[in-house]
Amino acid sequence: MRGSRTRACTAEVRLASEARKGDPGATCNRILVRRLLNEHRNQWSSSYGNDFQGQRAPYAYHVFTVEPVNQQELVELLSQATQASVRYVKGFVSASLHRSLDGAKVVMYAQWRSVEDYQAMRSNPTASPYMQKALALARFELGMYEVVETFAPAAA
Repeated sequence: MRGSRTRACTAEVRLASEARKGDPGATCNRILVRRLLNEHRNQWSSSYGNDFQGQRAPYAYHVFTVEPVNQQELVELLSQATQASVRYVKGFVSASLHRSLDGAKVVMYAQWRSVEDYQAMRSNPTASPYMQKALALARFELGMYEVVETFAPAAA
C-alpha cells in the first residue's frame, strides 16, 4: 500500500508540472490523481492510523546530532538496526529515517502501538548494540509525541 501511495504523490507532482506547462488534460488528470491519493490516505489511515483500541499511538522521534562526515554511517547503522531488529519487536508500526541536508542531523521517526511497547524495544538486547554504536557517532535526544491533527492539501 505504501508504494502505491508514493506513486500517487509522484504522479500528482508530475501532473501539476504538466498543468503549469499548459497541458489541457493535466487539470482533469490532477483531479483524478488527488481523488486516488485521498483514497490511499484513507486506506493508510484505516490500516496504519494512529488510533489503537481507543488510544492514540505514540510516535518516537530520535534526533541525532552528528558530524557531517559521520552522517551516512549513522544512517546506514540505523537502517540496519531497524531492518534486523526493531521492526520485529511487538508493537512496532512503522518508521521513517531522515537526514538533514546540511549533514548535521539524522532523525528516526517511529510509530508504536504503546509507550510500553517502545520501552520494551529499548530494553531488548538485540537492539542495544546498535544504540551503543549510534551513541559513539552522535548525540541523541528522544521525544515521544502523539498526533494532534493531520493536514492535507486543499482540493483544487
